[in-house]
Amino acid sequence: MSKKTNTVLFMLVATLVNIVIMIILFIAGALLIGRFVNDANAASIWTMVVFVVAIGGSFFIYNLLVKAINKKFNLDDKLAPLWKSRRDGKRNLTD
Repeated sequence: MSKKTNTVLFMLVATLVNIVIMIILFIAGALLIGRFVNDANAASIWTMVVFVVAIGGSFFIYNLLVKAINKKFNLDDKLAPLWKSRRDGKRNLTD
């Protein structure tokens, strides 16, 4: 498989893992809200807080996982860069 194919597959799997982590965090927060919050107004506020924390937490865990996987399997050699650097000196200035 080519580097671009590896990159696309890695990004698809990583995105799915990120979504699963976000769902798990949200469900865990919703269960905690259901267990400890009795007031409906407070539950709605806590639901918004849990939603934001689930997004931020999944992003944080996702970054830790990607860094660990990249370090363990040395993915820099196996994946194509997503964006090309403009500072590499290979840009054609006549365009």
